[in-house]
Amino acid sequence: MPDHPRAGFPGVAYVQLARGLRYARGALRLEQLAPATIWVLDEPTTTVGQISTGAFLDLWWQPHEGVGAPSSVARLRLLGADTHLLGDPLLRVRSPRITGSGLTYDVEVLAGVVPGRAGGCVLFINPPVGPTSH
Repeated sequence: MPDHPRAGFPGVAYVQLARGLRYARGALRLEQLAPATIWVLDEPTTTVGQISTGAFLDLWWQPHEGVGAPSSVARLRLLGADTHLLGDPLLRVRSPRITGSGLTYDVEVLAGVVPGRAGGCVLFINPPVGPTSH
């Protein structure tokens, strides 16, 4: 198995962890982002690995096979005592960019509520499958 399955490969998902988030005007900023993005490949058996945030961004913007294509669906999991009251918002994420020690996405909230600020969070990204163009 290579260090990372190619982008657009069926069954691959990405997981990003951060110590906090800020959300305003359609922009979601993951603050104090973990230095690696975890990838999970569920077919034919579960395989897990990690890539740097820079490598993840390179994959996102890769022509014809990029993760973003130009957007991906993601589920946001908020961590903390009362966060279960908000559920797990479903998002369409696009245009990731490094901002300080974090990563900012342009987002469209498809379902649920994203708070303006929150503590720890996990973003589960499910890229589209197959060739795409930006």
